[in-house]
Amino acid sequence: MKKTIISVDKIFRKLWIAQLISLFGDVFYDVALVWYLIAKTGSALIAGGIAIASLIGRLIGSAIISQYIDRMKSRNVMIFADSARIIALLIAMLFMSRGDPAIYVYYIISFIISFLTACFTPARAKSITEIVVEGDLPNANAFDSLSTAIVQILSWALGGVAVALFGVSVCLVIDMFSFLVSLILVVRTKWQEMKSEFSKRREIAILKVKRIVSKSRQLRSIVCFEMIYILCMGFYWASLPLKISNIGDSFHYGLQGASFGVGALITSFYLGTRKNRKIGQIYLTGISFHLLGNLLAAFTGNPYMFISLIFIGGLGSSYWQTGKVSLYQMLVSQKDYGKTISTIELLSSMLLIPAWVLGAWLSDVTSPSIIMISACIIQLITFIIFRLKTDVHRKLVRDITQQVKGDKLGYEPNI
Repeated sequence: MKKTIISVDKIFRKLWIAQLISLFGDVFYDVALVWYLIAKTGSALIAGGIAIASLIGRLIGSAIISQYIDRMKSRNVMIFADSARIIALLIAMLFMSRGDPAIYVYYIISFIISFLTACFTPARAKSITEIVVEGDLPNANAFDSLSTAIVQILSWALGGVAVALFGVSVCLVIDMFSFLVSLILVVRTKWQEMKSEFSKRREIAILKVKRIVSKSRQLRSIVCFEMIYILCMGFYWASLPLKISNIGDSFHYGLQGASFGVGALITSFYLGTRKNRKIGQIYLTGISFHLLGNLLAAFTGNPYMFISLIFIGGLGSSYWQTGKVSLYQMLVSQKDYGKTISTIELLSSMLLIPAWVLGAWLSDVTSPSIIMISACIIQLITFIIFRLKTDVHRKLVRDITQQVKGDKLGYEPNI
């Protein structure tokens, strides 16, 4: 069996485990809380307030961290974020020990956790570009998506069960414990090893790439498409809980999330253990499968058929995310990468907040299926236009390959 980056790179392995545990804490609490509120109130808009509060926290956090991330050490930012999240949860538990608080208290908790996560995420993404050689970026990003898939399975499968059996307070304890473990792993990581020969080689290769690729045109095309796609996903996600409540129960709600995670887990593991994969091909294939699964799922009224189709969307999700991050890493220099990613997160948050509010409201007054289908159709039209107008697969691969071929570094990147 071929060795993977996670088995040979100790620093990356520690960061990956820290990311896995930290993500679990983020998603587990939100999953449990969304279902708790929708079961308590029966309104997608009130339950969606958790997502809206999280998006606002993400928006403000991204806006602030984007100004400082490239001037700060990644480890320090990650340690600060994990420590602050632990303190915030301890304070929240103190207030909740006096009784079941008002709904707005849950909104505040979600806002704070999301704000700090917005600081943690670009720092972790920046650390990957510092320690991974260019040729291993797709593998590293695939394992990064793999952690998301594992979290998707565990958090969705366990979130609904935990809130039903133990209540929201126990979910807070689990959330806090996950951040504590993540903090310990990050502190133990030896960051001075990141400044290695691989990092220098990658910086040289990126500078060569940026001279021949029109970064303003290529990056702008990809980001514009991503913003429209994510905007439509806001409507889709806002309608999802009410859609499942119409065709199933909390068991199906948790199972569809776990099914999506299984699909992402399979493709993440596949990409993480294979080399010589073309980034453009990965990106476009992932969007195709993700869109296909979501569109077909929006039409069905059978909960188990819905879960099966969401699995297809999960297969494409890992491809899409891996290809997207790899494209960003190829088009943006290392010194500007953290700020660029934070700015993109800021833009997506600004679009997701109104989309989520409007999508949840429309789901309450019309039909969640109609909202989901409409969002997917807009995504499909945008994808077709993007594919016809932007030669992201062939031209990007050809230009980068021709530029780096014969370079004194002695290798050709796996683009």
